[in-house]
Amino acid sequence: FDFQGLLKRKSFILLHGWMLDIDKRYKRSVFSLVGIRMVNLKEVLKRLGERQGYALLDTVVARLTEVIRDSDRCTRTAEDIIWLLLPETDAKGVQRVLERLSGLADALKEADADIQVRIAHYSAPDDARGESDPELLLSRLSSQLF
Repeated sequence: FDFQGLLKRKSFILLHGWMLDIDKRYKRSVFSLVGIRMVNLKEVLKRLGERQGYALLDTVVARLTEVIRDSDRCTRTAEDIIWLLLPETDAKGVQRVLERLSGLADALKEADADIQVRIAHYSAPDDARGESDPELLLSRLSSQLF
């Protein structure tokens, strides 16, 4: 995967931590975090072969690029897991993002990839539970992806 806004994990965690700090301090910060897991990606890529596999990944990147704004950031924590950090996106806004992400699942079905997509999300301040550790929050949301 190679697309705009893709950060290394450490940079993503630092940025996410900063957003949690702002939310904790000012109580009016708005952002959302979305985790996307393509459950059986490895098996499907192996079944499709190199050429079709790369075409499938191009489809995934194209769909994600449609969803991600210039101000959004993302990272990969595993080959099959992508995280989106969406500043100025509240709970209602993240629902619109999730609707657009359903297009990703549809595109994967059209490509005869049969990849199962699981999504977890969090919106501050609506889902805030006093979290201040970005790693713990990612871990909590990751459990919803498995």
